[in-house]
Amino acid sequence: MSRDRPGDRVTKGEKARRVHSDLYRVRQTWEPTWREIARFLAPKRGRFDDAEPHERGGRDDAEIYKMTPARALRTFSAGLHSGVTNPSRPWMRLTPGDPDRKEDARVRAWLDDVEKILYRIFARSNLYHVLPSLYTEFGGFGTSAMIVEEDYDTVIRCRPFTVGEYALAQDAAGRVNRFARKLWMTCDQLVERFGYDAVPSRVRQAYDARRFGDWFRVNHLVEPNDGRDTSSKLAREMPWRNLYWLEGESEGGFLLEGGYEEFPVLAPRWETVGSSPYGVESPGWVGIGDAKMLQTQVEDWLEASDLALHPPVNAPASMQGAGVSLLSGAINYVPDGMGEGIRPVGNLGLDLSAAWHGIEATQQDLREAFFVDLFLMFQGLEGTQRTAREIVERSTEKLLMLGPMLQRTYSELLDPLIDRTFAIAWRAGILPPPPPDMEDEEIRVEYISVLAQAQKMVGTTSLEQFAGFVGNVAQMHPEALDKLDVDQLIDEYADALGVPSTITRPDEAVEVLRKARQEQMAQAQAMEMAAQGAKIARDVGDVKVGPNSALEAIMPR
Repeated sequence: MSRDRPGDRVTKGEKARRVHSDLYRVRQTWEPTWREIARFLAPKRGRFDDAEPHERGGRDDAEIYKMTPARALRTFSAGLHSGVTNPSRPWMRLTPGDPDRKEDARVRAWLDDVEKILYRIFARSNLYHVLPSLYTEFGGFGTSAMIVEEDYDTVIRCRPFTVGEYALAQDAAGRVNRFARKLWMTCDQLVERFGYDAVPSRVRQAYDARRFGDWFRVNHLVEPNDGRDTSSKLAREMPWRNLYWLEGESEGGFLLEGGYEEFPVLAPRWETVGSSPYGVESPGWVGIGDAKMLQTQVEDWLEASDLALHPPVNAPASMQGAGVSLLSGAINYVPDGMGEGIRPVGNLGLDLSAAWHGIEATQQDLREAFFVDLFLMFQGLEGTQRTAREIVERSTEKLLMLGPMLQRTYSELLDPLIDRTFAIAWRAGILPPPPPDMEDEEIRVEYISVLAQAQKMVGTTSLEQFAGFVGNVAQMHPEALDKLDVDQLIDEYADALGVPSTITRPDEAVEVLRKARQEQMAQAQAMEMAAQGAKIARDVGDVKVGPNSALEAIMPR
């Protein structure tokens, strides 16, 4: 990407246009692969031309004979949404940055309240409607993107994009920090969004002429606001610059020069290579070869089936024009002496079953590339008491393969989503104040979705085996139990299972409970000893002392 040299005088508008152009120039090398993936896996996704929106209503699946690739991608998207961000069950938990504060009842109560508010914001917004589309782009093209805007009614509002609509860049640490896109807006939309006075003269002319449906190309750029005035409260001096301008307006003013407190674009990528800002090796990248081969196989099988059902035939020349019918059950009468009449052209020897087995094998390869069996399994088990356990027992290998992808999903999608939502909610004043000694403390996010729990439960197997081992040893050597910290074992196991923090008692509460129990036991023992002493005293008082008795011998004189 170009950078200004010292001494260059580059206006803000010129620099923004240069950055926008550079991002799109770098993106061009990725478009051929994205086009191919869209062509065979998701025909209605991807925007790689300048066609106006009303020109995109036709079908783009003329080369697709079997929709197995598209169904596999759809299952992947639904499975990831259900397994990672299921709206019907908790999928994240807030914890203090200092592990020692986990047992603080005030901290836990405040974090629980914040969690509930965040969940309500997610449910009221359009987030859960947008995420499946984001996961489809993520699994198909290896890169996806959406922007999270502030919304007066629902706190946040999410807008997803399809590949080809945008371009990305990343910083030296590999984090996406620039987002550019091109979009179409009507004359009416431009005036409504930016105001009559902000739009260029050609838009105002169309608006005045009542041509409200005229389309205009708009450029959008979000980037770090270097050199900003940190003391200013203006939107254009925020940490992230948000710029809109009409394409073709050279050195004209911006339609909008605003800003964001946080980078609003969430762009999870499957896997990155080198300094590239786009993801690779997603199921779509891995399965595109099988997707293409499947269509060729099915096309060949259909042609072979047609030959088997309607084979070409030979007929005597004398029968030409005789009105022969080749329909099922038809009877054709021919003159005597014409031999065998109409007959098939040789023995085609078509083995349709073998060809179909090849098709099924290719379909299975596609399902494996998109983890279809894993996602369908835990969707079918959802709601049972042993969901995560079943997944671990059946698909440990696949869970390990999903590990890097899930970490990318957490770090590049869910972490910034929660941070952005928290910051917006905090500025809106809808979050409760934290405990005084926690105002500047870091808050961490733990993920407790079905898929996250299943991965964690791979580790609980070792906890169970260790506890069982210590129990067996303790049968021979009871002192072995001294080595086991049972409280910590319970905490670790509860954390792996994603048990709500309100279920397990803090260490301080456990200590108070045990101390009270010990005092009760001590009091009970004292009362029992007192009762025994009183009984002994009564028994002694009831005994008659006679001459030469044993009791008389021990009594003091």
